[in-house]
Amino acid sequence: MSIHRALFASAFSTEAGRSLGVGLLAIRMYVGGALLVAHAVPKLRELGAGDPHFVHLVATMGFPAPALFAWLAALTQAAGSAALGLGLVTRPAALGVASTLLIGMIGVHHGDAFAVVEAGSAYVAVMLALAMIGPGDLSLDRRIHDALVGPAARR
Repeated sequence: MSIHRALFASAFSTEAGRSLGVGLLAIRMYVGGALLVAHAVPKLRELGAGDPHFVHLVATMGFPAPALFAWLAALTQAAGSAALGLGLVTRPAALGVASTLLIGMIGVHHGDAFAVVEAGSAYVAVMLALAMIGPGDLSLDRRIHDALVGPAARR
């Protein structure tokens, strides 16, 4: 591939399409893994151990049945993050994870300095981008799509 093609190829050209697929895979795996390890698993462990901290945070946001909503948020983050890494039901997973992050940012971190919410807002931006762009060719979504409708039905 020439330098010109590498730098300026259309997103729909073969070379750029492959790069886009690899790039989306890297983003999905990193962000999905980071959210799973840093957010979802700690919440699930806390809830499973009976630690009331996360339930209390959910209660302070005014949710009815805060224990139920705490579990729903943690499970949404866990399942959504894992699904993102695999590229499985990517758009709904990204929207589900984005919603839990946005609710946490607004409900818990409203009024905090931008430095506090910066990482969360970056995650939300990535989730919204994945919801709009989709998972790319290197995903289970693509495999399922091709199996159901065939690769000729792309784009």
